[in-house]
Amino acid sequence: MKNIMKTTMTCVMALLFGASLVLADPQHSTSKGPLNDLVAIQKALAGDSMEHVKHHAMAISKAVKEHKLHGIATETSQQATKVAQSKSLKSARNAFKELSQSFVDYFANHPDKSGKYRVAYCPMAKASWVQQGEAIRNPYFGKSMLNCGSLKK
Repeated sequence: MKNIMKTTMTCVMALLFGASLVLADPQHSTSKGPLNDLVAIQKALAGDSMEHVKHHAMAISKAVKEHKLHGIATETSQQATKVAQSKSLKSARNAFKELSQSFVDYFANHPDKSGKYRVAYCPMAKASWVQQGEAIRNPYFGKSMLNCGSLKK
């Protein structure tokens, strides 16, 4: 009986601790949608970080599978999973190129009327990405070439 109580209390404490981390984490995705998850990945990679990349990539994969972003290519789910499975910044950045292109293609057919999202392009990486704001934040080179690229019209 004592062991059952001890195990139960340990499980409850672990669940409460985990829940507090999720709620306290401003980067943690809720129901903001795959576009915000994409931007969160872009920001992390631009900051030379893998923190939360897996979480946001899996959220994109799930949202695409559940058709929460109508008009996005179905292979976007696998592209997001590939980003989530990346073990290094280099592999995450390479995988992010395909994922980003799917969203760039999406915006070509579904323009952002809010003006919240911008498409940028880096000639050095020969790749585009979606970001928020006017200041270039290059996810492919991070801090070493943070401002490399330009916004597309």
